[in-house]
Amino acid sequence: MKIQGLKKVLAALFFAPVIFTACEEFEADEILVPLTARETQDSTPITQTQNEPAILIEDFTGWNCPNCPDGTSILNNLKETYGERLVVSAVHQGSFAKPKAENNNLDLRTPYGDELGSKFGLSSWPNAVINRKIGPLQRGDWGTKIQECFANSEHLMNISLGVESTQQGLLVSLQVDALKDINEALTVTLFITESDIKGVQNNQGVMIEDYSFQHVLRNNPIVDMPLATTGLKGGDRVSKNYYFTSDKSLNLNNCAVVAFVSNSAGEVLQVNEIEVEN
Repeated sequence: MKIQGLKKVLAALFFAPVIFTACEEFEADEILVPLTARETQDSTPITQTQNEPAILIEDFTGWNCPNCPDGTSILNNLKETYGERLVVSAVHQGSFAKPKAENNNLDLRTPYGDELGSKFGLSSWPNAVINRKIGPLQRGDWGTKIQECFANSEHLMNISLGVESTQQGLLVSLQVDALKDINEALTVTLFITESDIKGVQNNQGVMIEDYSFQHVLRNNPIVDMPLATTGLKGGDRVSKNYYFTSDKSLNLNNCAVVAFVSNSAGEVLQVNEIEVEN
């Protein structure tokens, strides 16, 4: 198997130049490339694998959105149907997500979520986008469109993940195994979601004081990192390791890391998710 991953990497740290006086011998199938600012040579064991195509659905929502609990209920039912094949991210964004005294000023928005909302031109909530390709969609269309996506999805690759909480931050190891040729540049994006966040939620005009928010998109994503600049051949493997910036506001026991590979158009080709065990 051809390895495009980094087994032994000689890299310069971001803004910290280092002069190398010697280097180890390396195998013919290893490629020496510089690390990006968020990459690391550290790694953690892979524990989450997959062997079938998965789909990412991003639910744009907000605490003051009266119809959003119904959207959450729909997603919960879809998650029951598809299990790990459906990865959910709840993006708190837009006017319904603005904190007020009424919700104890709990702010679940993120700059990345606002960016996504603008990118997809959202004007109503709840709304969803599937695989960064289909949508925005009203909640009544989610089930049908997801079913269509699974029926038409092509299994191009598998993403395997490992995660570890360290003093430097959250360490994530990622392994991509290509199953078919992909002849375009590929990038990887990773972000953290957090569940069981308690807060106020408007449900058809009734304020629920102890609502439990699930799959909430959190800060400090790792976005559009280079994975394969010229694509991959079937049988290729790429391995990467990343550190997330530590955020002490997170309850890591309720967090998961979502990782997906995108094509040159920004569409999600494969996605996987791993829970964090702190």
